[in-house]
Amino acid sequence: MVCLTAAALAGAASAQNVDTAGWKPLGELGIDWRGKARLIVVNDPAPVTRIMLVVEEAPMLLKQIKVTFGNGQVATMKTNAMFNEGQRSSAIDLPGEARSIRTVQLNYRNLARNARANVKLFGKGPAPVVVPPPVVVTPPVVVPPPVNDAPAGWERLGEVRVAEGKLRSDVIKVGRWDGRYRRLMIEVQGADLVIEDIVVRFGNGETFTPSADNPRPLYTFHQNVHSAELAMPGELRWIDTVTVNYRGIAGGGKAKVVLYGQAEKNWNRAGWTLLGDAIVDGRRDLDTLTIGKQAGKYRTAMVLVEGSDVILRDILIEFGNGEKFSPPTQLSFRQDFRTRGIDFPGDARFIKKVTFKTGNLPGGGKARILFFAK
Repeated sequence: MVCLTAAALAGAASAQNVDTAGWKPLGELGIDWRGKARLIVVNDPAPVTRIMLVVEEAPMLLKQIKVTFGNGQVATMKTNAMFNEGQRSSAIDLPGEARSIRTVQLNYRNLARNARANVKLFGKGPAPVVVPPPVVVTPPVVVPPPVNDAPAGWERLGEVRVAEGKLRSDVIKVGRWDGRYRRLMIEVQGADLVIEDIVVRFGNGETFTPSADNPRPLYTFHQNVHSAELAMPGELRWIDTVTVNYRGIAGGGKAKVVLYGQAEKNWNRAGWTLLGDAIVDGRRDLDTLTIGKQAGKYRTAMVLVEGSDVILRDILIEFGNGEKFSPPTQLSFRQDFRTRGIDFPGDARFIKKVTFKTGNLPGGGKARILFFAK
């Protein structure tokens, strides 16, 4: 049995101002002064967790409340609370989970002789379960990587970004390890641009300037004109740097200057000696060619790849005197660019051995690496 104090049970609202907003009427009962136990029959099957009583017309002393639930369970609450006319009880929490009510029995006593009162019963169900809106996960926007593929038959060597409308020079570092090229191509992306001059510096210190025969050539890149090709004079040589002197066209904007190179497709093997070869398939990292003094002394080497694209992460050349030399960058062999020249430092020397460190073969399958020298 639950005992409810009068202070906890009764409120002090007037008959005209009893607030039943949010409460559902469950039934009512007329009672007389003789103080008998009376029953309110509830026909609403809705489950409730709280009830409230409102007394009209006459005061009443409520002794006890007995609630019978729809499942037959009973809860008895002792009150001894005085209701003046128009007073209501505070909300009474029912024990247990939300259940429908079958009957509510009131044990009461009227104070005024021959008086009658009307008792109204209200109920309130469990608070509605607030289901939060589903969290909409917006998939990240996949930004494709910039397309840096070189035009067919060309190899990308480097790039510079041009500031808006400023006269300046930029140097694209190529280096001996990127190969030897017969032709260069300048491509401009993003905005119109005028290039005043181009200076190509070769590995042997010689330079080539296309403007040598024309003091003021202007390479104008705009609308559908985005590239210009330059044929390299003399024999096939590796390129150290390319200096671009440019100015912007009126209107400003930003542009990117990209440098491509075209190697000689049919490499002429005349004058080169094949010192050894290795078959690679990506299953092992290192392959070593043993050469020795009997092969002679050499100043430069050429690496030729056949059968598949290959990335050489490192080439280590050990000379007869114990010194070792390795190009500082990895070498890439793909499509028609299957040769790379390597100039040795110092005088001509005989080679003891050459070690290749390969990565995965981008083209798959097997490849043959041939090592020439002269």
